[in-house]
Amino acid sequence: MKDPKMPDFSEPVTPEPEGVSAFAARVLNQLSLSAWLPATFLTLGLTFLLKFRKIGSLNVARAATELTNKDGIWGLALLAVPTLVVATLLTQAFAFESIQLLEGYWHRRGPAQWLARVLIRWQVKRKNRLDRLAKAAARAAFRESKDRWKVDTPKDVIKALELASRGKDFPEHLDSKVGELEWSDRCRPEALRRVEGLVRARADYPVENRILPTRLGNVLRSAEDGLRNTQGNLGTFVMRCRPLVPISVRAQHDQFRTRLEMYCTLVFVALTLTVASIVILWPLGLEQVAIAPTMFMAVCFTSYHAAIASARGYGVTLGFMDDAYEASQPTKG
Repeated sequence: MKDPKMPDFSEPVTPEPEGVSAFAARVLNQLSLSAWLPATFLTLGLTFLLKFRKIGSLNVARAATELTNKDGIWGLALLAVPTLVVATLLTQAFAFESIQLLEGYWHRRGPAQWLARVLIRWQVKRKNRLDRLAKAAARAAFRESKDRWKVDTPKDVIKALELASRGKDFPEHLDSKVGELEWSDRCRPEALRRVEGLVRARADYPVENRILPTRLGNVLRSAEDGLRNTQGNLGTFVMRCRPLVPISVRAQHDQFRTRLEMYCTLVFVALTLTVASIVILWPLGLEQVAIAPTMFMAVCFTSYHAAIASARGYGVTLGFMDDAYEASQPTKG
């Protein structure tokens, strides 16, 4: 009898393809999808900056024409593809560190720690301010709706609903009278919209002693702290829960994670190009120098906010996984 632990050498083994195309395929398979766009942006950005320096102006059409006419499109591709692959390898290598830095995990001493303390205090103040504004907006929204409640609602129920709008408990004997009523049922939609917006903004923050220096860090930590079954390790939690959720949820998780890595990497690529544009274009004059860095900083700002939006979606998928894992556990008792 054949030992099942031993490999069956009698079956033919298909040899791996060889040659330049096979080698290129193996290299490309190692590159993450989230690294291609930042690498392309970095490569094109540096290429055009150097061409702008050479032609003496920020004329995109002329720069593109010279790039394609000098060596031809095939010569340009022959030079650009290896450069793009190297850039992709570099951006992929620092994708995780980009997320960590933008979350606010700075472990070095000195100015970085001082900046982290300042930003954490500012984030705490912002959370507390959002909390105050949300409570004030809820009180104002209910106060405006009081006249509509007075038409057919007892005074003690109105008082209970007012306490609920302030986030306070009302007497238990009013539970049966209040029933399914909500304090927001008769509020004006524009007033309630402001309340809901402030509540959503406040939900981006974890509890005060867990606040991080950045908005992105707080959005991710708020989602992670809401999970009940991580057992202290988010990485193993995802691996344990993936088989328990539908394929659509897995796809959503992977998409949001990929976007998060891509946008965080783009933030640092745009910052790099901002500095590079100042250095490369400085001889062209202040007016020319101001344009390119402004555009790159706009990309940086947009990418950071896109990363925050991706982090919110990523947190939702983690919540689905957490619920699926809890539902799969045997009930106690």
